[in-house]
Amino acid sequence: MASTAFTLKAMVAAALVLVLCPAVVQAQEALWNAQLVRARAALQKGDYAKAEEELAGALKTAEGIGPQDDRVLATLASQLILFVQQKKFAAAEAPAKRVLEIREKARGPDHPIVAGALNDLASVYKDGGKLAEAEPLYKRALAIIEARKGKDDPEAALILGNLGELYRDQKNFPEAEKAGKQALAIRQNILGPEHILATGAMTNLAQTYQAEGKYAEAEILLKKALEIRKRSERARPPAIVQSTVNLAELYKAQGKLDQAEPLYKDALAMIEKAVGADDPAAVDVLEKYADLLKKMKRDDEAAKLAERVKKIKEAQAAPPPAKTEAPPPKAEPAPAKKEAPPEKTEPTPAKTEPAPAK
Repeated sequence: MASTAFTLKAMVAAALVLVLCPAVVQAQEALWNAQLVRARAALQKGDYAKAEEELAGALKTAEGIGPQDDRVLATLASQLILFVQQKKFAAAEAPAKRVLEIREKARGPDHPIVAGALNDLASVYKDGGKLAEAEPLYKRALAIIEARKGKDDPEAALILGNLGELYRDQKNFPEAEKAGKQALAIRQNILGPEHILATGAMTNLAQTYQAEGKYAEAEILLKKALEIRKRSERARPPAIVQSTVNLAELYKAQGKLDQAEPLYKDALAMIEKAVGADDPAAVDVLEKYADLLKKMKRDDEAAKLAERVKKIKEAQAAPPPAKTEAPPPKAEPAPAKKEAPPEKTEPTPAKTEPAPAK
């Protein structure tokens, strides 16, 4: 999936450093913050409908403060992230387009921050299958960055990586290779040949090679990415899992099923250790491993994994149990003759709300 993180975090962060406002605006600000907090809480529970509802309300609140207020951009960014997480790319188009319009109006058509908004909208189009609409936006974003920040800027590498994915989806492999190689070269020139932040570009180019049937070239890059991530202190378990699965998928595509199986097992073991056997993070690996087992004619084992996937998905889709409040404790009767002096009570600490959603 193409990266839409070019400017979103910066926009969300910008909303958290605003100056004090008059009383009415302060009340709206408090409401907006509360709505984002509730949206994040709903998202953490997997209640996407509630999260969408809260963000829609937060957008109206932000617009009431002012159409150019930073909270409008921050809320649109949160909506965009939420829709992309759910793969609701048609719904994601509206906030992405609006962010671009706001950025162009405020900064002009050739500002680097506009390139970020172009990249985000292009990625929404690309991941939604609208490749023809995405391509000119990526090219315009790249031209802006190269003109304003240079051809070796990390943001150019990000856009080139996304453009390479698009060309791969179009089966335009020569252009996909060209863009992928450029992106990797920029990363390695800036960071070094074995930096963890270059592994994404390695993987992207490897997947282009794999799509072309250039398995030997793909294997070299995928093994290198996995090796770098395993030994890096900065690598998160999900990144190592993904690299492991990428290599397993390459072997599976070549029919090297015996080489693929231990990699799927390793990936599952990492997930189970990190988050548990029944976490939704295991679903993708379980499905791919089950597909491998079917190819190996081990249908009974594949069926067991499929049943495990079904249970995880059912648990994820189930509504959270309603919270029931305990009845207040009964008051103790006062002593008949002599009352004890009242105990000193400590004030209850105020509950602090978590920061608004990213």
